[in-house]
Amino acid sequence: MNIQGPVSDWPSVSGLLTGTMGGSGSNPNPAADRPSASSSPPKESATGVRGYVLVVEDNEADVFLIQEAIVAKKLPMTLHVVRDGEQAMRYFDEADGDVSAPCPALVILDINLPKKQGSEVLKHMRRSRRCANALVIAVSTSDSARDRQQMTELGVNGYFHKPSEYAAFMKLGDVVKALLAGGTPENRE
Repeated sequence: MNIQGPVSDWPSVSGLLTGTMGGSGSNPNPAADRPSASSSPPKESATGVRGYVLVVEDNEADVFLIQEAIVAKKLPMTLHVVRDGEQAMRYFDEADGDVSAPCPALVILDINLPKKQGSEVLKHMRRSRRCANALVIAVSTSDSARDRQQMTELGVNGYFHKPSEYAAFMKLGDVVKALLAGGTPENRE
Protein backbone atom coordinates (compact mmCIF):
# COMPACT_ATOMS: atom_id res chain seq x y z
CA MET A 1 0.00 0.00 0.00
CA ASN A 2 1.28 3.45 -0.86
CA ILE A 3 0.40 6.76 0.70
CA GLN A 4 0.38 9.68 -1.70
CA GLY A 5 1.06 13.36 -1.08
CA PRO A 6 -1.34 16.11 -2.10
CA VAL A 7 -2.63 16.05 -5.68
CA SER A 8 -0.74 19.20 -6.60
CA ASP A 9 2.57 17.48 -5.71
CA TRP A 10 2.14 14.72 -8.28
CA PRO A 11 4.26 15.11 -11.40
CA SER A 12 2.11 12.64 -13.32
CA VAL A 13 -0.49 9.95 -12.93
CA SER A 14 2.22 7.29 -13.34
CA GLY A 15 3.28 8.16 -9.80
CA LEU A 16 0.14 6.39 -8.61
CA LEU A 17 1.24 2.97 -9.72
CA THR A 18 1.71 0.50 -6.93
CA GLY A 19 2.70 -3.10 -6.95
CA THR A 20 4.35 -2.94 -10.38
CA MET A 21 6.95 -5.49 -11.26
CA GLY A 22 9.98 -5.20 -13.49
CA GLY A 23 10.30 -7.26 -16.63
CA SER A 24 7.90 -8.26 -19.32
CA GLY A 25 6.90 -11.21 -21.42
CA SER A 26 4.52 -14.07 -21.07
CA ASN A 27 3.52 -15.50 -17.76
CA PRO A 28 4.15 -19.25 -17.66
CA ASN A 29 1.69 -19.51 -14.79
CA PRO A 30 -1.45 -17.54 -15.79
CA ALA A 31 -3.14 -18.54 -12.53
CA ALA A 32 -0.57 -16.40 -10.73
CA ASP A 33 -1.36 -13.26 -12.64
CA ARG A 34 1.28 -10.58 -12.05
CA PRO A 35 0.70 -6.84 -11.98
CA SER A 36 1.61 -5.09 -15.20
CA ALA A 37 5.00 -3.45 -15.56
CA SER A 38 3.62 -0.84 -17.96
CA SER A 39 3.39 2.78 -16.94
CA SER A 40 -0.23 3.18 -18.00
CA PRO A 41 -2.47 4.82 -15.41
CA PRO A 42 -4.91 2.77 -13.35
CA LYS A 43 -8.35 2.30 -14.88
CA GLU A 44 -10.98 4.79 -13.80
CA SER A 45 -14.58 3.62 -13.52
CA ALA A 46 -17.76 5.54 -12.78
CA THR A 47 -16.79 5.40 -9.11
CA GLY A 48 -13.13 6.41 -9.56
CA VAL A 49 -9.73 4.77 -9.85
CA ARG A 50 -9.94 1.19 -8.65
CA GLY A 51 -7.90 0.68 -5.49
CA TYR A 52 -7.48 4.41 -4.88
CA VAL A 53 -8.74 5.65 -1.51
CA LEU A 54 -8.97 9.19 -0.19
CA VAL A 55 -8.76 9.28 3.61
CA VAL A 56 -10.07 12.53 5.11
CA GLU A 57 -8.96 12.32 8.73
CA ASP A 58 -7.27 14.82 11.05
CA ASN A 59 -6.23 12.36 13.76
CA GLU A 60 -2.85 10.80 12.97
CA ALA A 61 -3.52 7.77 15.18
CA ASP A 62 -6.79 7.10 13.36
CA VAL A 63 -5.01 7.38 9.98
CA PHE A 64 -2.57 4.74 11.21
CA LEU A 65 -5.42 2.47 12.33
CA ILE A 66 -7.24 2.91 9.00
CA GLN A 67 -4.05 1.88 7.19
CA GLU A 68 -3.62 -1.09 9.50
CA ALA A 69 -7.22 -2.25 8.93
CA ILE A 70 -6.75 -2.14 5.14
CA VAL A 71 -3.38 -3.90 5.25
CA ALA A 72 -4.78 -6.60 7.55
CA LYS A 73 -7.37 -7.50 4.89
CA LYS A 74 -4.68 -7.50 2.16
CA LEU A 75 -6.64 -4.99 0.13
CA PRO A 76 -4.52 -3.67 -2.77
CA MET A 77 -5.02 0.05 -2.31
CA THR A 78 -3.25 3.34 -2.62
CA LEU A 79 -4.17 5.78 0.13
CA HIS A 80 -4.09 9.55 -0.20
CA VAL A 81 -4.54 11.34 3.13
CA VAL A 82 -5.80 14.88 3.68
CA ARG A 83 -6.04 16.33 7.19
CA ASP A 84 -8.98 18.74 7.10
CA GLY A 85 -12.20 19.55 5.30
CA GLU A 86 -10.77 22.41 3.25
CA GLN A 87 -7.97 20.19 1.89
CA ALA A 88 -10.55 17.56 0.93
CA MET A 89 -12.71 20.11 -0.90
CA ARG A 90 -9.62 21.44 -2.69
CA TYR A 91 -8.73 17.86 -3.67
CA PHE A 92 -12.10 17.44 -5.47
CA ASP A 93 -11.79 20.86 -7.10
CA GLU A 94 -8.32 19.95 -8.42
CA ALA A 95 -9.59 16.60 -9.69
CA ASP A 96 -12.39 18.39 -11.55
CA GLY A 97 -9.88 20.76 -13.13
CA ASP A 98 -7.22 18.20 -14.06
CA VAL A 99 -8.25 14.98 -15.83
CA SER A 100 -4.90 13.39 -14.93
CA ALA A 101 -5.68 13.74 -11.21
CA PRO A 102 -7.33 10.55 -9.93
CA CYS A 103 -10.79 10.39 -8.44
CA PRO A 104 -10.98 7.94 -5.57
CA ALA A 105 -13.04 4.78 -5.78
CA LEU A 106 -13.57 5.14 -2.02
CA VAL A 107 -13.51 8.04 0.45
CA ILE A 108 -13.08 7.31 4.15
CA LEU A 109 -14.45 10.50 5.68
CA ASP A 110 -14.27 11.59 9.30
CA ILE A 111 -17.38 13.63 10.06
CA ASN A 112 -15.72 15.89 12.68
CA LEU A 113 -12.96 17.73 10.85
CA PRO A 114 -11.16 21.04 11.29
CA LYS A 115 -12.02 23.93 8.94
CA LYS A 116 -14.98 22.20 7.20
CA GLN A 117 -17.12 19.43 8.66
CA GLY A 118 -17.45 16.04 6.97
CA SER A 119 -21.03 16.84 5.94
CA GLU A 120 -19.81 19.91 4.02
CA VAL A 121 -17.08 17.86 2.36
CA LEU A 122 -19.59 15.20 1.34
CA LYS A 123 -21.99 17.76 -0.15
CA HIS A 124 -19.10 19.30 -2.08
CA MET A 125 -17.90 15.91 -3.32
CA ARG A 126 -21.39 14.93 -4.51
CA ARG A 127 -21.40 18.11 -6.66
CA SER A 128 -18.02 17.22 -8.18
CA ARG A 129 -18.08 16.76 -11.93
CA ARG A 130 -15.69 13.77 -11.82
CA CYS A 131 -15.73 12.37 -8.28
CA ALA A 132 -19.43 12.56 -7.31
CA ASN A 133 -19.97 8.80 -7.57
CA ALA A 134 -17.17 7.73 -5.24
CA LEU A 135 -18.20 5.35 -2.49
CA VAL A 136 -18.06 6.91 0.99
CA ILE A 137 -17.64 5.42 4.44
CA ALA A 138 -18.25 7.98 7.18
CA VAL A 139 -16.15 7.36 10.28
CA SER A 140 -16.65 9.00 13.64
CA THR A 141 -16.26 8.57 17.36
CA SER A 142 -19.90 9.68 17.50
CA ASP A 143 -22.47 6.93 17.53
CA SER A 144 -25.48 9.23 17.66
CA ALA A 145 -28.52 8.36 15.59
CA ARG A 146 -28.69 11.99 14.43
CA ASP A 147 -25.15 11.88 12.95
CA ARG A 148 -25.86 8.55 11.24
CA GLN A 149 -29.14 9.86 9.81
CA GLN A 150 -27.55 13.07 8.53
CA MET A 151 -24.73 11.20 6.79
CA THR A 152 -27.17 8.67 5.31
CA GLU A 153 -29.30 11.50 3.92
CA LEU A 154 -26.17 12.98 2.33
CA GLY A 155 -25.44 9.72 0.56
CA VAL A 156 -22.80 7.77 2.48
CA ASN A 157 -22.51 4.11 1.60
CA GLY A 158 -21.48 3.05 5.09
CA TYR A 159 -20.91 4.37 8.61
CA PHE A 160 -18.22 3.13 10.98
CA HIS A 161 -18.19 4.08 14.64
CA LYS A 162 -14.50 4.40 15.58
CA PRO A 163 -13.99 2.20 18.64
CA SER A 164 -11.29 2.70 21.24
CA GLU A 165 -9.99 -0.89 21.04
CA TYR A 166 -7.47 -1.88 18.35
CA ALA A 167 -9.12 -5.21 17.47
CA ALA A 168 -12.51 -3.56 17.06
CA PHE A 169 -11.03 -0.82 14.84
CA MET A 170 -9.51 -3.49 12.58
CA LYS A 171 -13.07 -4.47 11.61
CA LEU A 172 -13.07 -1.37 9.38
CA GLY A 173 -11.16 -3.55 6.91
CA ASP A 174 -14.21 -5.85 6.69
CA VAL A 175 -16.46 -2.85 6.04
CA VAL A 176 -14.18 -1.58 3.25
CA LYS A 177 -13.88 -5.04 1.71
CA ALA A 178 -17.65 -5.61 1.74
CA LEU A 179 -18.37 -2.22 0.21
CA LEU A 180 -15.81 -2.63 -2.58
CA ALA A 181 -17.16 -6.11 -3.31
CA GLY A 182 -20.57 -4.57 -3.94
CA GLY A 183 -22.10 -5.59 -0.66
CA THR A 184 -23.74 -3.46 1.96
CA PRO A 185 -21.29 -2.64 4.72
CA GLU A 186 -22.48 -2.56 8.25
CA ASN A 187 -20.92 -0.93 11.25
CA ARG A 188 -18.90 -3.71 12.85
CA GLU A 189 -18.46 -1.88 16.16
